[in-house]
Amino acid sequence: MENQTKKNLWLLLSSVVIFCGLSVLGCCIYNGLYKISQGERVVTVRGLSEKEVKADKVKIPIGFFVSDNDLNKLTDKVKKTGDIIISFLKDNGIDDSEIRMGTPNVRENTYQGATVRYESNTTITVNTNKVEQALKIIGSFSDLLSKGVIVLQNEWNLKPEFIVSDLNTIKPKLITESMQNAKLAGEQFAKDAGSELGKMKTAYQGQISIEDVDESTPHIKKFRVVSTITYYIVD
Repeated sequence: MENQTKKNLWLLLSSVVIFCGLSVLGCCIYNGLYKISQGERVVTVRGLSEKEVKADKVKIPIGFFVSDNDLNKLTDKVKKTGDIIISFLKDNGIDDSEIRMGTPNVRENTYQGATVRYESNTTITVNTNKVEQALKIIGSFSDLLSKGVIVLQNEWNLKPEFIVSDLNTIKPKLITESMQNAKLAGEQFAKDAGSELGKMKTAYQGQISIEDVDESTPHIKKFRVVSTITYYIVD
């Protein structure tokens, strides 16, 4: 009887100890989860930055086509047409150092029914930082018609390429501005929620896109970047 009493008392004490231990553990887990949940009060915001920049360089490929049944005469036509175009460019303020005459691409038509034996496509390329002058030249290609020269303009590889060279200066400013705008959005959200904006948790910077403002002004580029940032929200 006495042994049974001791055994029951031991079981009771063990149960109390286990219960107390589980209670303490539960409180610790609760407090930990509460702190985590409080620390994970976050807001994700986006900041946009856009900037229009004028190109400071331009590459203009000028293509022309000639044909003839005699190869020597074809060669003469290529040279004559090239000289006319180069003279036109110089008259419009382009220097010799900014002009490069490409190698003629000559093909012989051997198929039945061909109306001409030899054809040649040639490209003269202008690389210059005189962007405004280049725009005038592009708009004056029709003047070459009076000299018997037809400039090829519809081919995809003969489109003028306007270039902004100072990318290393522009990009950091865009990124900084987009992050500042994201922070302003986060601060407004926290204020509306009756809290304050805490430290940054994560940040993602999207790729900087560069595109023409519109088709009529290909020399003006729009730079755009969006930064996505997650902030902690604190009371």
